[in-house]
Amino acid sequence: MKQLITLMALLAFGISSSWAQQITTWNFSNLKNKEYSKVMNLDGLKLYASADKRSFVDAHEKTINGDEYTQRLKLGGSASFKDKVQKTTPNSRVLEFDVTGDCMIEIGAASAGKYTDEDRILNVDAYTNGVTTNLAEFKETHNPEAQMLAYKGGAAKIRVYSPNKGVNLYYIKIAPAYQTITVPSEGYVAVSAPYALNFIKMRGLTPMAVTNFDGVEATAVELTTNVIPANTGIIVKGKPGTYKVPYTVTNNTIDNNVLKAAAKASVKTDGTLYGLSFQKNKVGFKKVNMGSAIQAGMAYLALPEGAETKAKDFAQLEGNKNGVVVIESFALKLGAAPQAKEEKVYKKVVAKTGKKYAKK
Repeated sequence: MKQLITLMALLAFGISSSWAQQITTWNFSNLKNKEYSKVMNLDGLKLYASADKRSFVDAHEKTINGDEYTQRLKLGGSASFKDKVQKTTPNSRVLEFDVTGDCMIEIGAASAGKYTDEDRILNVDAYTNGVTTNLAEFKETHNPEAQMLAYKGGAAKIRVYSPNKGVNLYYIKIAPAYQTITVPSEGYVAVSAPYALNFIKMRGLTPMAVTNFDGVEATAVELTTNVIPANTGIIVKGKPGTYKVPYTVTNNTIDNNVLKAAAKASVKTDGTLYGLSFQKNKVGFKKVNMGSAIQAGMAYLALPEGAETKAKDFAQLEGNKNGVVVIESFALKLGAAPQAKEEKVYKKVVAKTGKKYAKK
């Protein structure tokens, strides 16, 4: 699926709004296939090029994180600056855009070298008040990848370039620094995000996964990590209210989580999808009517193959309090979460005869 560039048709080159928040996207599949030999302003993205150090756009089909791209921007070689040490003024083979403050920056790129060549470097710098600060040095292989960084700072010019030979770029995105999550009065919400979510300092919120779903009930577990990978469905338990959960970058993984993510776009249902729901003070997942949609930013469950005959319209979360799962039975401790670690560990929370205990 191509990036949603056409949502704002008045802009010919790639600024789009998606994921229920404002995302700025420069998709090089929408540039003219040509050679660039002078400085160009491409809807807010400045490309520095010169007659002797040119950049190019050509056809090249690749898929990055499930999104298809048909063209690439070839920087053409190493960047050139008027002042090589301070790098305050670009000459050529540099991309530049403005940010107003904290944000996520995502770049789809790959090495332009031969497969026998070493990986190439893509630098991301911030220039502000006459000072250049390096934010990241990404190693680019021949396989296009999405490189991400969480920028924290004030207004700045962000510059993207290669210090050693050519790199090919497919897109650049700027996203807000956080995702807005609203916990309803029932105390639970199922969410997902296009970037990793950092709950470490989010007092009052507990991220949970679902490790089993058979169409009759679902097993909820409290996660021991509070840094949730991108495109991961989770349940957030907490005090009702609206929270701004910051984005981050992580290598964390969560195994055995059957929740699915609608992180980037809504998902049309086929009669086998379940969304988080509440019935008579019970918390569970309700079958979503065929033709409806799971909204972007939410999480959902899919009915396993072979479970159609026994599946119910409402599958309650596992627990035991007089034989009925109710919201109060998941009495998880609220408060500041521990520092996230690179672990794949769950703490299973079960209510039994009115008492709480944990299983690992």
